[in-house]
Amino acid sequence: MAPTFVRLLQDPEAEVRSAAAMKLSDFSQMLTPEMVMTLIMPCVTEMCDDQSQHVRLPPHHLLHSLLSFLLPNHTFSLDRTALFHALQVRASLASVVMGLAPIIGKDATIEQLLPLFLKLLKDEFPEVRLNIIGTLPAANTNLGVELLATSLLPAVEELAEDRQWRVRLAVIDYMPPLAAQLGVDFFEERLCDLCVRWLRDCVYTIRESAIENVRRLTELFGVNWAATKLFPKVLQTRESSNYLFRLTALSTVASLSAVVGTEVLYRTLLPIALGMVTDSVPNVRFNVAKTLQQLIPMLDPGMVATQVKPKLLVLSEDTDKDVQYFARKALQSCG
Repeated sequence: MAPTFVRLLQDPEAEVRSAAAMKLSDFSQMLTPEMVMTLIMPCVTEMCDDQSQHVRLPPHHLLHSLLSFLLPNHTFSLDRTALFHALQVRASLASVVMGLAPIIGKDATIEQLLPLFLKLLKDEFPEVRLNIIGTLPAANTNLGVELLATSLLPAVEELAEDRQWRVRLAVIDYMPPLAAQLGVDFFEERLCDLCVRWLRDCVYTIRESAIENVRRLTELFGVNWAATKLFPKVLQTRESSNYLFRLTALSTVASLSAVVGTEVLYRTLLPIALGMVTDSVPNVRFNVAKTLQQLIPMLDPGMVATQVKPKLLVLSEDTDKDVQYFARKALQSCG
């Protein structure tokens, strides 16, 4: 029966191959693990490169079903099989590998899935690395803090500076839940500086996501911790020789202003914006005006009158027309 089913998976008609593929998981349950490896898995490899999109779609889901059947009953190294050489197989596998952990148990996860997981994290193709990063929260849950710190974290740190910006972006999105699991002390020691470096990334989208990451970490670990341990490093970007990074400092001030409370706003964030009024780049100066306008509703009227309004009046007489425009617009908010 197995050879007949394999012929259906390789049928010249795409509709036949697709129909057979949809039955593949159920059929495999009737076979021994050895037969699945020798007869079925090679067909999955071929399906991943099939000319018909209807045939190409199933492998992503099939791998989860097949491996959940194979792994508890059969010890094998998937990364040493021909199947692993197919990019689409690795990309699909990266999406489902940690979903197998609850099925096969912690010991098998550590013995069989963790080495594969770490190998996929370093795959040469960005699509594979992106997909495996998406499963990192599941890895947190299934591996535990100790294994996470010793085995997984070094790979995450490497991916945080990946040459592909979308991979870096995915790691940034993963950072707050990772930080929550590792705890504030471990995060401060191993990952805090990494989060600061993202603010100086050459890609605008990375810098914007890094700002959001700082805000989420502030909410996670508390304003007092952030004001002492995180903000001094983060806000050093205002002193950068690159005006784009100085703009990042202003955006960080604006983002944090809504979550830090009055004391930190007055003591730390507002002075940074006010201190950048004389920046040499007009683009920075008019963003100072826009940032101050955003802060005004959060400030005491007396502080607006004595500290903010005089700075805006200076900017309203700037030699650059855009700076004048945004300064005068902000002055309208001063009352």
